[in-house]
Amino acid sequence: MNAVRTFTGYRTIKELRRDYPDENFILKIPKSYEYDGATYPRLNWLKFLILSIAPLLDRTDAVIIHDYLYKHMGFDVFTRKQVDKEIFYNELKRYYSKEISWLLSRAVYLFSKILWST
Repeated sequence: MNAVRTFTGYRTIKELRRDYPDENFILKIPKSYEYDGATYPRLNWLKFLILSIAPLLDRTDAVIIHDYLYKHMGFDVFTRKQVDKEIFYNELKRYYSKEISWLLSRAVYLFSKILWST
């Protein structure tokens, strides 16, 4: 895990870097980047289900990278679909099974459209 809990969310404890050679893009997330963690729909049962199958989700590189890409709207390199269905999914697979990763990435894609434009 590359993040620690803060009073208002989370903060990275080291720089994160990912290379995306197909897009000729290097993503660098600075040390001490602050983010709010995974954003859940306001359905308590769904939040409970997600946290039950994916403990510590908020501190994974998957959520850090996803939040950073959303904050910068994919840097005009990635579409929302790529960020949710490809990048987030592939990062989740580092921590969880393919099935859980697929479920989480599809849920994000369905529920987070409004966050891409804000």
